[in-house]
Amino acid sequence: MQFVDGDCRVAEGWLAFATDFLRSRPDTAIVCGRRKEIHPEHSLYNLLCDIEWNTPVGEAEACGGDFMVRARVFSDVSGFNPDLIAGEEPEMCFRMRSRGWKIHRAAPLMTLHDAAMTRFGQWLRRSSRSGYAYAARGALHWHTGYCRRENLCIAFWAGLLPVLSLLGALLFTPWCLLLLLLYPLQYARLAQHTRRVDPGADAAVYALFLVLGKWPEFYGQLVYLLRRLRGQRPTLIEYK
Repeated sequence: MQFVDGDCRVAEGWLAFATDFLRSRPDTAIVCGRRKEIHPEHSLYNLLCDIEWNTPVGEAEACGGDFMVRARVFSDVSGFNPDLIAGEEPEMCFRMRSRGWKIHRAAPLMTLHDAAMTRFGQWLRRSSRSGYAYAARGALHWHTGYCRRENLCIAFWAGLLPVLSLLGALLFTPWCLLLLLLYPLQYARLAQHTRRVDPGADAAVYALFLVLGKWPEFYGQLVYLLRRLRGQRPTLIEYK
């Protein structure tokens, strides 16, 4: 079965390639290819999405919204979790990999996507949705450690580090503000990593927004926790 998001269209030749690939790899449950933005030049935020989609080729931990999957495996794991408002594909991939199946990212173009993001507020909302999804997936499989690293990373950069720096400066010594130098160091590390993975990408801009994105992601985590404590059902977080 081929899944494709409503804001995407399937590239010519992909279905035949993906079908042949799964037939030749009996240990692989899902294959996905390169998703590209239709108009990365229309806005900075479209460009960020285009860079985000360019994941490494080879065995992967998860796929996005576009992928081809073995129908039997999809049925065996009961498909998507209906309680998740986002990140349902990676969570399903986690369950598949737990059963010994592999996920593969192939090189060919798979789909063309239209993010249609032109405003900073849209980017903020999309980033907060990501944080919400990490928190929800981590809570769902907390005993396995799934998404633990991602959730701790968000909480550290957007919550713990600034609080420790400012409280330390107020209560002990202004030298505690030097902890904030970890942000430019993290920025440099992310930019270097992006250049290595995708030499053609605008690594400087992408790394900057990766760092900035931790705050709306942290907000998304807090929204999830608040809703969970209140016993509220999850509602969609749309950015378009």
